[in-house]
Amino acid sequence: MKKASFYVILGILIYISLATTAAGKCKPPKGLDVVFVIDNSKSIPPKDFEEVKKFAVGMIDEMVKAKTDLKIGLIEFSGKAVPSLWLSDELNKERKTSAIRKKFLSIKQPDDNFNTNTHLALFIARTQMLNVKYEEGARCNCAKILILITDGAPSWPTFAYTEALAVMKQGIHLFVVGTGAEANFPSGNSGSKKLLSQYFTGGDESKVFRADEYKKLPGITSQVVEATCKVVRSLEKKVAGKINTLQTGEYEKLHKEEEERAKTPKKN
Repeated sequence: MKKASFYVILGILIYISLATTAAGKCKPPKGLDVVFVIDNSKSIPPKDFEEVKKFAVGMIDEMVKAKTDLKIGLIEFSGKAVPSLWLSDELNKERKTSAIRKKFLSIKQPDDNFNTNTHLALFIARTQMLNVKYEEGARCNCAKILILITDGAPSWPTFAYTEALAVMKQGIHLFVVGTGAEANFPSGNSGSKKLLSQYFTGGDESKVFRADEYKKLPGITSQVVEATCKVVRSLEKKVAGKINTLQTGEYEKLHKEEEERAKTPKKN
């Protein structure tokens, strides 16, 4: 009798142990949590900004066609970074794609703000919107994608670079779309793939896309969507282990200087 009781208790303990382990781990990825981080600064002409919004909506339409378990998030940024659509929003829960499209098409540009504080948007994306521990954050059993759309270099390059590294170290797949031939990049670089990759993707140019004219954005829609699909098809690859840190030393030299500059209010 004692022997039988021992095996019963042992069986219960094993069951509890397995159940606890399963609950403590994320299941294999089954869906896609995508957050769009859109530069809405006034450096983008209003007419061209309409093209940016249509481009984002076009990508959403393509992703929906893939019939993936998809949730969409949105962060707008210029001088400030504003979360406009959470992954936990009712529009996502009820899969109201048409309402999500309208949300994107209704993005406004703030008056008289030419700043590009990309680091603020990346910070919100990684600490809140795509953070599985945040109440309204990402799902732990889904691939996490961040699509940054910008027309120029960040106002605070070192901060943006640091945040981008932190994003990738969290296993978030960061893609960048550079827009416009007159993008505000140093040395007349016009937002080359190489420079964008140095700022945001650890030197990985395969995750950077360019449209030198806003009207050409629809032409790269499929390329960007396909890149996100590859993430879903190869979910076991770790982005964090592939970061190219060759640029780190250069940016670290600028860090102290930039911190001091951040403390000084800009003159009009």
